[in-house]
Amino acid sequence: MLISEGFNVLPVIMVASIGNYMGACTTYYVGLKGRKDIIERFFSISDEQLKKTDRLFARYGSFMLLFTWVPVIGDAITATGGILKLDFRIFSFFVFTGKAARYTALAYLTAGTLMFFQ
Repeated sequence: MLISEGFNVLPVIMVASIGNYMGACTTYYVGLKGRKDIIERFFSISDEQLKKTDRLFARYGSFMLLFTWVPVIGDAITATGGILKLDFRIFSFFVFTGKAARYTALAYLTAGTLMFFQ
């Protein structure tokens, strides 16, 4: 991680969060346009994963978008947000918040580990 190379923590968090958010926007857009063929082929998201995340959205609402950083299910959550045509502002708020929280935690864990071993 760049932090271990001495880079400033805040810019590293912002660049990682923005980059990951933009990737999520791509998946959202593909879902919004209803391209399940692309979702299954290029994002490796099965129809069953989409159905599962649809049920989770029905239960928990837009708060599910906070977990788009979770491996395996994150892309399915993002695509389902597009398929459900969630308001893009709400999508953006929750997705960016979740991803920024993830990278903040990783950055400070990394920085803390580095300080521990010095």
